[in-house]
Amino acid sequence: MASIIEDLEAGDIELEEIDLGNASSEQASELLALPPAPQPPWIVQPVTERSLWKLVQNFDFGWYVWPTGAGIMSILVGALSDWVPSHKEEITKVSLSYLVLQITSFLGVLGITIVRYCKWPRLCNSPTQDVGCFLPYTSIIIAMAAGSDISVNLVGVRLLMVGMVELIVLSFAMLLLAWVIIRDAYRLIGKRDIPGNHITDAFISLTALAYWGLAAQQIGEQASRYYSRGFKIASFSSAIVAWSGCSIYSIVLLFHHMSNGWSTFPFNNLSWWIPQFSIGAFALLSWNLGSSENLGYGANIFNVIGLILGTCSVMISHYNFFALWKLIKRNGLDGLLDAPELREGCNQQLFGAQTLPWYKRWLSSVVNWCCRLVRGIFQRVMQ
Repeated sequence: MASIIEDLEAGDIELEEIDLGNASSEQASELLALPPAPQPPWIVQPVTERSLWKLVQNFDFGWYVWPTGAGIMSILVGALSDWVPSHKEEITKVSLSYLVLQITSFLGVLGITIVRYCKWPRLCNSPTQDVGCFLPYTSIIIAMAAGSDISVNLVGVRLLMVGMVELIVLSFAMLLLAWVIIRDAYRLIGKRDIPGNHITDAFISLTALAYWGLAAQQIGEQASRYYSRGFKIASFSSAIVAWSGCSIYSIVLLFHHMSNGWSTFPFNNLSWWIPQFSIGAFALLSWNLGSSENLGYGANIFNVIGLILGTCSVMISHYNFFALWKLIKRNGLDGLLDAPELREGCNQQLFGAQTLPWYKRWLSSVVNWCCRLVRGIFQRVMQ
């Protein structure tokens, strides 16, 4: 590039004039002027004035982490009551109050979501409405819940069938989870991407790994009631491996943040709550290992670790609610009310854009028509 500039200054290169024929200067300027690019139409017209409808329109799925965090806090407070037997009844009431908070906040968030999609059903057509990326983690949590709740009341052949299905689901989910963890660890350690764009995904992986170990041990505990001890030993080994993986992965994330600064955390709901999810799941896994008979006196170590992590998770939860209250008092919720499907790039019908896969388009159409049906029924009732 420097050599070309030097040749231009020395006069070795001559620039040829463009011959526009007999066209006048005005016609030449019209020929050279490019037409303005058409503005892509909005998928959903954004609400500009500050009102309740703007809050509802900018509401996104990230707000579901608040009732989820309250539910995890209820479980942890209930588990902490075992350490204070003299005040077990009072602590249990506190745990129930958090459970009521979870149910109330979940119903509120669900109601706002229903109103949002009934008012603007075309939001379902946004490319950001992708529910497939969280299916592996959802399957792990469902497996954990089914393995801990359903298998307790089953006996004989039914217990064997449920246990086999749960083990298959857990094995498939673990393969997906291992791929996600390896990919995220490669990005974080190799610093191939901006840390803030992937740190939330990394904490989700850590949470899922802890739940996987918890589910594996609970399934083995129930299966060992009627079958060989091999189920119990294998599940206990899986839980130990998951606990060790969580420990190593937590240390990697901690040192990564200390080296890059805590400012790399993106400002959104999920980033606030995902450390609480990870620490809470890690605490539950530690407590579950501490209650095992295979460790003997070593179980006290896991109980103490679970107590420390559970206390930290509850403190993070209270800090999040306090920070939300401060934002509400300062009218600073605009940063959290930032639905990705309403941004300029996602809320426009781009010409020549790549279409979604058939199953996502089918799911989007089903949700869209259901929202239109509910909205039509609501309008008829109001008339």
